[in-house]
Amino acid sequence: MARYRLIAFTDPVAGGDQDYNDWYNKVHLADVVAIPGFMSAQRFVLKAATAGEIRNRYVAIYDMETDDPMAVMAEVGRRAGTEQMFVSTALDAASENSGIFEPCSEIVYAPGHAPGLPG
Repeated sequence: MARYRLIAFTDPVAGGDQDYNDWYNKVHLADVVAIPGFMSAQRFVLKAATAGEIRNRYVAIYDMETDDPMAVMAEVGRRAGTEQMFVSTALDAASENSGIFEPCSEIVYAPGHAPGLPG
């Protein structure tokens, strides 16, 4: 099976930061990785922009393993808004941008940081 990453950029509605972060961290990540094809998920908040314009403060990166990433995303769409995948009103849906990315290089590790090496 091929590996992909779904990368989703989002923001909360104005004044909804706490509800948004609680929902995303405690509910949404688990709802997404419950879908066959997803392996893991992690969120990040922007610390500093280093080049260009970054429009969202938050990004979620989902690891996928599937031969049909669009079928996996169709299942996300099917579940969204149901009891299988609650969507919080604290999410600013208009701010969302996402995409599926596939590797186009090997991972390059800094010396001494490859998996399996003593830390």
